[in-house]
Amino acid sequence: MDDETADALLGKTVQSETGDDMGRVVDVIVDRGGAIRAAVIDFGGFLGVGTRKIAIDWRVLNFAKTKDKKSLVADLSPDQLRTAPAYKPGEPVVIVGRADVAPAAQPAPAAAAAPASPPAQDAPAPNR
Repeated sequence: MDDETADALLGKTVQSETGDDMGRVVDVIVDRGGAIRAAVIDFGGFLGVGTRKIAIDWRVLNFAKTKDKKSLVADLSPDQLRTAPAYKPGEPVVIVGRADVAPAAQPAPAAAAAPASPPAQDAPAPNR
């Protein structure tokens, strides 16, 4: 493999779309089938003190489109991570980001009332 086809994830910086520092990747969560479900990042604090580990949905991460590719960009705001529950190994995992379900369907616009059908006419009486 060359540097163009693969890159390590652990230790990568995570930034918001506006360039805010969100932390560093410290772990990856995979499901039983081996698919990556979430990245665990150290979020908050100052110089490593007071950080919390937060599991964020893998699908909200994008590789930076810069030459150095040293960071990941998360489609989340720092406020979303501030209010997120902490990741604690051995406890149920809450993953912040996209939900696994499709968004609820938007209600269809009210259909225009169909023109009323002409009133039923009595059938002509049979000739006797």
